[in-house]
Amino acid sequence: MQKSSLATPLRLALYQPDMPPNTGTMMRMCACLGIGLDIIEPCGFPMDDAKLRRAAMDYIDHLDYSRHASWDHFCNQIGDRRLVLLSTK
Repeated sequence: MQKSSLATPLRLALYQPDMPPNTGTMMRMCACLGIGLDIIEPCGFPMDDAKLRRAAMDYIDHLDYSRHASWDHFCNQIGDRRLVLLSTK
């Protein structure tokens, strides 16, 4: 279940996340700070609704998130919004 579609002005996008604990941490952080979250798939782990709820724990009801099937889908959804990219590489 997708809760929202890019409603909050500041959003964090996770591009093909591969570590469930880190994804859960980012989900909880976004919920606490009121930041929207975009998950750009495919993920490096099975990402179904039950696992999503488990990772976010009790914070999921306070999280504004969207799941995107691909980078292209994400880019089509954000339109002309400003995009800042960061990498560990």
